Amino acid sequence: MTVLVKVCAVALAAAVFGVFLRAQQPALSVPLQLAAVVVVLAVLLLTVGKRFSDFLNVLSETALPTALIQTLCKGVAVCLTSEFCASLCRESGSAAAADAVSFAGRLLTVVLALPLCERVMDTVLGLIG
Repeated sequence: MTVLVKVCAVALAAAVFGVFLRAQQPALSVPLQLAAVVVVLAVLLLTVGKRFSDFLNVLSETALPTALIQTLCKGVAVCLTSEFCASLCRESGSAAAADAVSFAGRLLTVVLALPLCERVMDTVLGLIG
């Protein structure tokens, strides 16, 4: 939770300073926004990287096949990447491209989940029969 507060504080401070800079010196507004994004992403990567490493260690101790863990990680990556790209498209004023990227991300996530659903169905059918 404290990471979220820090991220929000940096983003809001950059937004407020960006508004003031845009009025006085528009050329400095974009580098300020980029610096804020870099700081936010760095904080997130440092925090999430540690937690993700711990999560992978716990998963490696389970009896789950690595293919399932890889599918889970790929699904998360597809979701995050497509939403990030869609947000960039929306910010640049291209709502149609943002919707297309968002839909593609959702569709690819479903396609990635199909083998998992198949395994669950096989397990259920094995338990029933």
